[in-house]
Amino acid sequence: RAPSTPSSPRIVGPVCWLQLGPPPALFPAGCYVYGTVGTGKSTVMDLFCLTALKGWRAQRQHFHEFSLWMHQELHSMRRANSEP
Repeated sequence: RAPSTPSSPRIVGPVCWLQLGPPPALFPAGCYVYGTVGTGKSTVMDLFCLTALKGWRAQRQHFHEFSLWMHQELHSMRRANSEP
C-alpha cells in the first residue's frame, strides 16, 4: 500500500508544500539500513517487525546469517543449472 499524500499544506523546513504542489506518490521497493556497531539497526528492525507487519510473519535473522544463506542458495542454484 502506498503512503497517503498530504492534502493540507505542511511546512517542512523552509519549504511549504502549498507553493510546490503536492508531493509525488511514493512507491518504496525496499529499505537499506546501515550504520556502525551499536547504532540500533537491529532494534529498528525489531520495532518494524512488531508494529508494521500487521499479521505478516517475519523471520528474525542476523545479516551474516542471511548472507551465508544467500551464498548457499546461489551456489546450489548455479550447481542445479549447470548439471544436464
